[in-house]
Amino acid sequence: MINKLIRHFSAISIYLSLSACTGTQEVGYDADNFTVNSPASAITVDNSTTIANDPTPISEDCTEAKVHCVDDTAGANQEFSTIQQAVYAALPGDTVLVHDGNYDGFAIGRDSNGSYINGTSSQRITIKAKGDSAVINTPFKDNSSLGNVRSRACGIAIVFGGDYFTIDGFDIQLPTLSHIANAGNTPYSPSSIEQIGGTDGYHNAGICTDGHVAVSNHVDGLQIKNNTIANGGDWGIIVSHCNNCLFENNEIYGTYRSLGLDKNGHGIYLANAGSDDSVIRGNTIHHNDGHGIHSNGDYSRGGDGIITNLLVENNKIHENGLNYADSNGGVGLNMDGVQDSLIRNNLIYGNYDNGIKAYGVDGVDGPKNIRIINNTITTISSSWTYPIYIQDTNYSNNLGGHTIFNNVLLGPSGQSILVDSSNLDFTSDHNIIGNEFYLDGAALSYNEWLGATAQDSNSIISTVSELFIDPANGNYHLKANSVSENAGIALLDGENAPTSDLDGTAFVTRDIGAYAQ
Repeated sequence: MINKLIRHFSAISIYLSLSACTGTQEVGYDADNFTVNSPASAITVDNSTTIANDPTPISEDCTEAKVHCVDDTAGANQEFSTIQQAVYAALPGDTVLVHDGNYDGFAIGRDSNGSYINGTSSQRITIKAKGDSAVINTPFKDNSSLGNVRSRACGIAIVFGGDYFTIDGFDIQLPTLSHIANAGNTPYSPSSIEQIGGTDGYHNAGICTDGHVAVSNHVDGLQIKNNTIANGGDWGIIVSHCNNCLFENNEIYGTYRSLGLDKNGHGIYLANAGSDDSVIRGNTIHHNDGHGIHSNGDYSRGGDGIITNLLVENNKIHENGLNYADSNGGVGLNMDGVQDSLIRNNLIYGNYDNGIKAYGVDGVDGPKNIRIINNTITTISSSWTYPIYIQDTNYSNNLGGHTIFNNVLLGPSGQSILVDSSNLDFTSDHNIIGNEFYLDGAALSYNEWLGATAQDSNSIISTVSELFIDPANGNYHLKANSVSENAGIALLDGENAPTSDLDGTAFVTRDIGAYAQ
């Protein structure tokens, strides 16, 4: 323990000196080549974002100076009894290893004196559950020295400036709002559900950053993976101005709307214009009151008002928005002010509203250059819900340049694609479709759509019952000899189709949808 303390104070001096000399820039974005110029230890995704990988294996040896072990039960594994204590001791390259048990929430990004502490692209700070039962069951108790996280009661709170942290493997089960309100969390001590629900600006979430700051205070390189977030509150995960971040293999369900707030309850909320160059991959997001994933380039929060270079792939997003069944929630993937992004290999079904919706309201401009490839998207409502919905609004226009191919796009009345715009600068083909489209204010049959747009000439009309094994129970694998088999295309408008499906199975033939035949 003494050796660890000596190392801790020595490393702080070195870290602060290096930060002052070198600055904080860790990655660069090359818009022309659509890649992120990141360190050598990286996962490179073809034609999309690059996310830095953990450069070295995580040690689980509690005797090592760089490993800080947490256990809520006294014994050989208990260097610290709380996660927060261990996080305060962690330095770049360290691991906080949390054994099974029940724990209070914690904050990352500052030490116990309120000074910033973060990792680097090559020396991440990892906070990892050792087993599968490290449970966060009490929201983070705020400390005013930690900055502006007070406005949210979260299982894990990320302070701006807390860069290159990994949060891995936790089970976050927070109490309901009434329990939080009764707890009287300092310093604001809410006295009612309404206060914490939004009338005074207080919300809660499984994992959060504080959104009410300038884009200059963004978070870089955050990785949130392998967590389960149940009944997280207003959001499962909400992050603001999160650049070059990774959200991977999380299960998120049961988020709800607070009293007085009709636009919350999203599974993952990627907020504000600094949230560029990020990856949302392999998550299961279901039975939340709001949208499955909501991305919002909100211009009022600073920056350019646009989110760019997102990769959304291999997610299962289903049955969101059903409790309220209104227009404020229930889109599988909702994108406001998102551009130059890739959406592929996702299964989106059973949500109250549209499958994928792209528009511009809070964002300074509308959608542009969205690539939607090899997704399986079905909707359940026969009125105004489409698997793909691209929209002009009173605030900003659809800017076109979209590429849509190898997707299953089926609503209950045959809905497939809605482009509520006069901009015909898009390419769509080799999809499985129904016989209902919508273009610039008018409903069209497939033949009318083909005549008006010259799109989808190689697409195939089919139905959910004809294609899938057991859609009523969430099995959207293809039946034998499906019309999807080998009906896709490997390349369209310079965009490559993925080489493997949602299960990781290689596409032996070029099939349509998120699953190989």
